[in-house]
Amino acid sequence: MRTLLKNIFIVFLLINAIVANAQTDSAFIAIKANPQKTCIQLRWAASSSSAWKLTNSSGFKLERYTIKRNGTLLEQPEKKILAEKIVAIPVEQWESKADQNDYAAIVAEALYGESFEINESSDVMNIINRSKEQDQRFSISLYAADLDFEVACMAGWGFSDKNVVSGEEYLYRVMPADTTLARSISMGFVYTSLDMREDLPKPPSLTIEWGDSTATLSWNTRMYENAFSAYIIEKSTDGKHFESISDIPLLNINDYHTAFYTDTLRNNETTYYYRLKGISPFGETSQPSDIIEGRGKTMLYESPHITSTHINERGEVEIQWTFSDEAASATAEMALRKASTDKGPFKTVRTGISPYEHSLSYNGLDAVNYFVIVAIPQNGVERTSAPVLVQPVDSVPPAKPIGLTGKIDSTGVVRLSWNANTDADLLGYRVFRSQTENGLKIQLNDIAHQSTTFLDTIPLNNLNGKVYYSVAALDYHYNQSDLSDELALSKPDMIPPTASVINNFQSTEKGIWIKWQNSSAEDLFENIIYRAEKGDSLVAYMHVAKEKNEFLDENTIYGKTYQYAIKAIDMSKNASDLSPVISIRSNAETKENISFSVEKNIEQKSNILKWKIKNGDGEVTSSQVYIYKKEGNGSYILLKVTETGINNYTDTMLQVGGEYEYMIKVFLPNSKPIFSKRISIKW
Repeated sequence: MRTLLKNIFIVFLLINAIVANAQTDSAFIAIKANPQKTCIQLRWAASSSSAWKLTNSSGFKLERYTIKRNGTLLEQPEKKILAEKIVAIPVEQWESKADQNDYAAIVAEALYGESFEINESSDVMNIINRSKEQDQRFSISLYAADLDFEVACMAGWGFSDKNVVSGEEYLYRVMPADTTLARSISMGFVYTSLDMREDLPKPPSLTIEWGDSTATLSWNTRMYENAFSAYIIEKSTDGKHFESISDIPLLNINDYHTAFYTDTLRNNETTYYYRLKGISPFGETSQPSDIIEGRGKTMLYESPHITSTHINERGEVEIQWTFSDEAASATAEMALRKASTDKGPFKTVRTGISPYEHSLSYNGLDAVNYFVIVAIPQNGVERTSAPVLVQPVDSVPPAKPIGLTGKIDSTGVVRLSWNANTDADLLGYRVFRSQTENGLKIQLNDIAHQSTTFLDTIPLNNLNGKVYYSVAALDYHYNQSDLSDELALSKPDMIPPTASVINNFQSTEKGIWIKWQNSSAEDLFENIIYRAEKGDSLVAYMHVAKEKNEFLDENTIYGKTYQYAIKAIDMSKNASDLSPVISIRSNAETKENISFSVEKNIEQKSNILKWKIKNGDGEVTSSQVYIYKKEGNGSYILLKVTETGINNYTDTMLQVGGEYEYMIKVFLPNSKPIFSKRISIKW
């Protein structure tokens, strides 16, 4: 049993962590059911080492409730106490079983042993020895009980209910036999029936990372947490006869829901076959997973090292490298690979080089060449030298960059871009700036710039209105191209123009006329006239082109006072301050006209006066109308003042032979009074 205990230290690493987490929550009893053909197996366990110790002493009470029969829900569930107190069998009854079953020996030691320390010298065992003894007993006993249902029943943690009937559905409840513990340890329950039996699922396929005489196996455990509590890995060299690779079943020892196991291989030439089996909490073993096969990979522990390169008179590169005979003996061949950058990708340009060769010549050179020597084993991981740059003699510069464009934003940030050169040996670009056209150029980057975009920052508050840029291409031999065509960029105008000033204004019958002195800014774009009725805030009213310096506002109302100011705008949309505000009263003539008529009514001996006031929008209602009348050569007298909305009047104060003349004066809202034409009539 000592040997078995040594092998299951892995269990502590997992379950001790589980115990630490479980102690932080309320204690409870977990229970699972496993329906068989003629019975229902039950397994339970306390959730913490303290609850485990208490329930081992008090025992467990097991109840069954029949809930359904032949699909019909019973009005009153039928209760049956299956056991008032289930406890572990006495220590003397464990002896015969422990002699034949290591798991029984482990549980007996956990339950009844005076000391549960495992005195081994390894670091792992020393860590385990420092764990609390009660946690050790709890952890290992649960693990052993999971692997053998009979042992679980002997420990008082399992029960086989044989008095069950097909078609009936049951609720099982397990609780501490000591009722005083019910407050601190919650009962467990499970619902099941004979008809709910399910076969164990097929375990997941293994994933294998082959190394030098090693196979690191991994598998997903998350989807199978409720089905399997442990696993067995089996290995074969013929794909038919499999054996377990470990003395005990394996558990997942990390929190990533993936289990790992590294197996040692005898050699890298043999093909090995692996498969996985799961073990349920009732000690049942599942069918095997799909078989996966492979071989170990020979690891070369030495890489080739290129010591020199030389271009001979024929234009070939001669490459020399070092590689020990010991490493060569494990190598199938060497290969030469080439790329245009040190990052690759590298293309194989020569194969079949003997591992014992240490030099070669190659004549397929480009403008830029990075070479590596690769050692290729029979079955394993390649080893590659560091890349080495080889360049033929080159005095031809790259092509001149084209397509240079740019823009300066309002903060002084310059963004340049240009078309990428297609030269094979292009190293990068140099960017130049000058303050005057074709002037002294300053290089802006010390290291070859590899991108076709470039950012620069310039001050905007100096006297230069423009800045000039050029770009040159650079190859790996530092040959520089001609400069690109110079790009002139205008700086953003951040200075507002001087204000335009209103210097004349007048109220006329047509409206309010204003005139101003334009801003002195050379880049003046327009003026904006601001207007408001007296007492209101100024708002933008009219945009006027820079060529004009006067404006007639025909949209005014007689008698109202208006305020005006003007603001200058330059080509960069910079705005001046508002000019001083002027105020002026409108004398604009009204746009309304009067339709006035007088009709003679002989029967009623009266004159009927009618009128209408119209403008471009239609008929207008007057506020008041004054009616004037003149008789013969006399003067006009005020005959009548009408109320708002009246548009007719009947005059009966007439004499036969009399001559009369009429005129009306109309008062309109927000306008000066207007007079009608004069109409004469005789009686």
